[in-house]
Amino acid sequence: MSEVLDVLIVGAGPVGLLAAVELTRRFHSLRIIEKQRHQSLYSKAFIVHCRTLELLAHSGLDQEFMAQGVLYPELRILTALSNGEIRDFATLRLNDQDIGSEYEFAILICLPQNKIEAILRKYLNSMGHKVEHSAEFQSARIEGSGENAVVVSTVVSTDTHGIQTVELIRSKYLIGSDGVHSTVRKSQEGWTFEGVCIDGTFAIADGIFESKLSNWNLGLIFH
Repeated sequence: MSEVLDVLIVGAGPVGLLAAVELTRRFHSLRIIEKQRHQSLYSKAFIVHCRTLELLAHSGLDQEFMAQGVLYPELRILTALSNGEIRDFATLRLNDQDIGSEYEFAILICLPQNKIEAILRKYLNSMGHKVEHSAEFQSARIEGSGENAVVVSTVVSTDTHGIQTVELIRSKYLIGSDGVHSTVRKSQEGWTFEGVCIDGTFAIADGIFESKLSNWNLGLIFH
């Protein structure tokens, strides 16, 4: 009979990594698997809220986030006219908001997701936990019931030579932090993702650009 972990975490994005940080602080045994071969190099999401900093303070990571991030004192909302002209619509002073937090001076911090993940990984590495890459969750079944229930997950790992191995990982809990198309969620009948679909198109790009806008902090442009 294989070892029974406290928690198996599927997906090593910010959600899975932060879950691992909090579980590590509480001395739970865990493994983190990620189907991608490497950590992403792209910014993706890049806003950290002050409430998140409050949570990170428990592990001392709030200081690292603030040291590497950029504090935004204001949010500029602009509108794009049909002739291409961009005009100011409103400005919200973020650090003037009284929200009852010791981090009110840092309501929004810009810190790209790849840097967020690097900070969390560094902490986990120091605690003896490393992300297992090229390890893909396939399915899960529950053995036993009540306090004796165990989740048995089937995981396929691929080495650098393309050779695959199948492993059954037994854990008391399974965390599916593998995104909106979560394989963990879809692996179980009756597990639904309640909500509505909002049609829309958006894009995000990493690059260097020039702007005619002065005093640029954080802006939203509506067209």
